[in-house]
Amino acid sequence: MKKNLTKSKLSWKGINLTMRETKRKQINQEEFYELIEAFEKYAKKNLRTGSMGLAREPKENWKNRNYYSDGIANEAFKMFQAGYSLGKTVT
Repeated sequence: MKKNLTKSKLSWKGINLTMRETKRKQINQEEFYELIEAFEKYAKKNLRTGSMGLAREPKENWKNRNYYSDGIANEAFKMFQAGYSLGKTVT
């Protein structure tokens, strides 16, 4: 099984998608909040965050992909979100 992840192209199990194609399948608002809840439930048990923990940023900052005040939690959520999007694209 060949996995090759780059910024411009995604290749997984013979499926080639550009990042632009994966962004087209955006999730709706309700699904996004469910994703946040699932991440926080998982992160409480499995993620060591910094001093800010899972404190959320104001919603105005979300458009800049700043969801959590703690940088570790924020980057982990971005990866969680990317994995969710990949799973949704592949299936």
